[in-house]
Amino acid sequence: MGQSRSSDCSTIDTAICSAPVSTWIGRLLDSDLLAPRLAPCRMVFYASPDFLTRQGVPKGIEDLRRPPRLTFSEAVTPGDWTLTDPEGRTHVIDGPVRMAANNTQMLLAAALAGAGVAYGPSFVFGERIAACELVALLADHRTSDLAIQAAYATVRLCGCHVAAWTEKSAAWRGYCPLI
Repeated sequence: MGQSRSSDCSTIDTAICSAPVSTWIGRLLDSDLLAPRLAPCRMVFYASPDFLTRQGVPKGIEDLRRPPRLTFSEAVTPGDWTLTDPEGRTHVIDGPVRMAANNTQMLLAAALAGAGVAYGPSFVFGERIAACELVALLADHRTSDLAIQAAYATVRLCGCHVAAWTEKSAAWRGYCPLI
């Protein structure tokens, strides 16, 4: 029997798809899977310059609670954003959301259109931030630590090619995301 996992766009059953390994971002809840860490996944709060001109730039936690929020519906806690301020205090931003999407590209499009403040991985939104099409918010605050992992049942069940791919991917561990 294969392992079903939610991805950005669909549920993948590794047995049906003949995929011995999949990439997973975040906390892997299934303890039957091996999940070596491939790279870090830095999360970022961001909004479009147009949105910030209309709504104002959040200067602190309370300011981040006011604007409409855009969330990833497949997150472990989709509507709750956790961050730590420079003094080491942890805060949760929660409450109503304007839009919840199960696809990061939809969140990107909504943020670019000025629909609100979004929270997502820097590897998805970093290029747009670097191009000044989006603005990173509260950069002095830390967000949840996530990891990009290779998820597979066991080397015994998947074969040596999965183990070889995972070992080769260890070189990515030094990869530095755009932000």
